[in-house]
Amino acid sequence: MKARPILFRIAMVVLIMDVGITAGADTMVFQIGGLVNSYQSYNPSTSFIGTGFVSTRFYQVIDSAPGNNFASPDQYSTSYYYTPYFIAEEYAYVSTYISNASGSGYRYTTWDFWETQIQVDVSALAGLDVSSASLSFNTDIQYDYSGTDINLQFTSFDSNGNLGWYNSLDTVGTAPGGSLGSVGLSFPETQTGVHSIDVTGLLQDRIDGGENYFAMLMETTSQSYMEYAYQSSWNASHVFLTVNYDPITVTPEPAPVPVPAAAGLGLLGMGLVSALRRKKKATQV
Repeated sequence: MKARPILFRIAMVVLIMDVGITAGADTMVFQIGGLVNSYQSYNPSTSFIGTGFVSTRFYQVIDSAPGNNFASPDQYSTSYYYTPYFIAEEYAYVSTYISNASGSGYRYTTWDFWETQIQVDVSALAGLDVSSASLSFNTDIQYDYSGTDINLQFTSFDSNGNLGWYNSLDTVGTAPGGSLGSVGLSFPETQTGVHSIDVTGLLQDRIDGGENYFAMLMETTSQSYMEYAYQSSWNASHVFLTVNYDPITVTPEPAPVPVPAAAGLGLLGMGLVSALRRKKKATQV
């Protein structure tokens, strides 16, 4: 007697391997508005919090001939301000040369320095690799004493999200707490409108350092002559930080594989086949 063959329906187990799912090109754009909307006198307790920019002005007049008496000590008049403009300026002016019985020389010397601090909360970029980052802004008034190019410098510095009064007073490349690197930008005096500067390296350094804020000081690089670039309407400078970062790779967890169950079915099948063979031999005897 022939035994009826027994059919086994074996379920196929599909193993899902680790596969990287890559998102498309990723970009973040941070809008940077003015944190000051009017002139404010310096106050050591004042600070400005969050993403935005703050400009400061140091203005000093030195009277080197008070009362036309050059033997008298110099007299100083100094003012410190927070201003609402996105601006970098250096202005050094020496007044008319005069001479009298007490001596001769320049009557007044005027120093006028404007600088802008910029900070952006970049905590959303934590752990990412930046492929490119640029700071863009608009100017509508600019002037260079030499009639050639406007020269700006952007110096990275450490920020905890609070900006206070700071002005480097013509010490180019310094910043609150010290410099963490600088980049420069030059453009013709006649070229108003939108300008852009690459800040990729400066930003990546802050991200790699685990910092939540990316901060820079904008200043002119001129020495002892007039140069400025700014937006004359408050908060109309359209300052943006545009960041392109490497696509995010998502690695899903592998699906659980019921290996014990599969092994059990295999063993069961082998046992049944062995039993059938023994039964078949017994029947043939």
